[in-house]
Amino acid sequence: GRVEKICKAISESGFNTVVLQVRPFGDSYFPSELYPPSSFVVGAYGRDFTYDPFKIFIDIAHKYKLSVHAWINPMRLMTTAEIEKISTDYVIGQWYQDETLRNKYLSVYDGRYYLIPGWEETRKLVADGATEICKNYNVDAVHIDDYFYPTPATTFDAAHYSTVKDDYISLSYYRLEKVNQLVNGIYKAVKAVKEDIQFGISPAGNITNNMNTLYADVRTWGSREGFCDYLAPQIYWGFEHSSARQKFDICTQDWEAICSH
Repeated sequence: GRVEKICKAISESGFNTVVLQVRPFGDSYFPSELYPPSSFVVGAYGRDFTYDPFKIFIDIAHKYKLSVHAWINPMRLMTTAEIEKISTDYVIGQWYQDETLRNKYLSVYDGRYYLIPGWEETRKLVADGATEICKNYNVDAVHIDDYFYPTPATTFDAAHYSTVKDDYISLSYYRLEKVNQLVNGIYKAVKAVKEDIQFGISPAGNITNNMNTLYADVRTWGSREGFCDYLAPQIYWGFEHSSARQKFDICTQDWEAICSH
């Protein structure tokens, strides 16, 4: 079928890896005990799976000697309208339906809910999701990309920050540390299942924006053990980009310097 054509074409084109999205919005492209079925697979939130598309894809990809990296977005959830349809069979549904827990663990930005990474419970849900993937599927890696804090606005996680702010020199340091704990939690969850499974990150290409706006501490991830096995920064810019630091060659050197420590 279609997956067969896709994998055959990828293999024949000389590629060896597929990064396959399995959790875009706090949902799941495969039957999960932790996350609700994704509307992109079952048609609408509230419906259930009748087959396992992820297993089918992995089996066919491996037939063509392709590595499969399961791509998840850790913090981003459903829209404000969609989350109302999520069953309390799932943790996100439980948190949303309980107003106290909703205000504690979730935050809204631009019409969409996000997990607040400051809480151990939210980070555990993400890590447990990685564990579930690695235990149930023959994946070669787990992968996340550039969706961390959706806004630098102080209101996003003000309630939690107010309870711990005496432990941090600034809101920025707090956010960087909490995202670091989230990333380290995914890394440890993956390695606890099987050391050979990789954990990779594809952060936004601009290092400064990562640190100051998304609170993605790419300098730490690239220079210290325990955060990831590879960084694949999104450095899509050409050699003639108007910004000197965002020309492909210069930007590549900046990223290499991070990872050479």
